[in-house]
Amino acid sequence: MTNDNLNTIISSKYIRGIKTIYSIISVFLVLSLYFYIVLELIILTDYLKEEEIFPEELGILRLEITIPASLNILLFYIFDYLFYDRMSVKLTDFENHQKFSDYEEAFILKRYMFSFLSL
Repeated sequence: MTNDNLNTIISSKYIRGIKTIYSIISVFLVLSLYFYIVLELIILTDYLKEEEIFPEELGILRLEITIPASLNILLFYIFDYLFYDRMSVKLTDFENHQKFSDYEEAFILKRYMFSFLSL
């Protein structure tokens, strides 16, 4: 059987609680930023449809939909692969869990929240 301990230096419950609250606020702020940008992409789509900037001769290629959708895909990949992974690891390391199982649970919860809510 392996040892599940990560740290021999144990901080008080108060400090761990403060760090957890900091992590929750950070996750909330990042997800709020993502939702705000997606909302702006929806507004951009409506604006492009109303202004009729692109000619109808393009047929099936509807740029007023294609451009915001492409930006949304790019945004998803930037946030998911470049930002969410790093932030999940750094916040979980910052929380300084005593046991590896606690570390894994916190990390998986953060990754799940980021991935699920950004779809």
